[in-house]
Amino acid sequence: MAAVPSSNAPRRWSKRSVVLLVSSLIAVALVLVLGVVGFARSVGFVMQAAEAVGALGGRLVYTVYLRVGTKKSWIMQYCLPRSAEQAVKVKGAATPVDPPFPFLILRPDLELAPETDYVIVHGLVNSSGKFEQLSIVGMTGFAQERLLLSSLELWQFRPAARDGQATAVEVLLIIPREEV
Repeated sequence: MAAVPSSNAPRRWSKRSVVLLVSSLIAVALVLVLGVVGFARSVGFVMQAAEAVGALGGRLVYTVYLRVGTKKSWIMQYCLPRSAEQAVKVKGAATPVDPPFPFLILRPDLELAPETDYVIVHGLVNSSGKFEQLSIVGMTGFAQERLLLSSLELWQFRPAARDGQATAVEVLLIIPREEV
């Protein structure tokens, strides 16, 4: 039996491979968490999830589950904004980012269309603990967009922190459909 040489060199992943892997993992996780049924709905779901991945792509992303008084938790993914991420790469050391935790939540009573299983919102939680620059990802003409975004702008967070200092983070907020 021939011996196979082993390499101690770390494996390098291309940026495209990482984005595809992350988008696939997010899509699978969301399908499992949200209980998406039906092939057509799943395809639409994966397409919207893939759009959302581009928003945070190429960075270390953390996930927290938010209890908002519904059966299903809302999912918030967060990472450092690109400018802060570049500063970490220059320094060469990445320290974990503690999550922003909401302590004041105003949850709108959303009515999603039957074919809509979730809504994804992209934005920032600033270093003062407020949402900024909110927008809906992968949906056009969402009737309750103004209600949702104005409700989210009222939320208050304990800000994210890195090395004990409050820091802004970029976020994706995934809001699942609630079964009636």
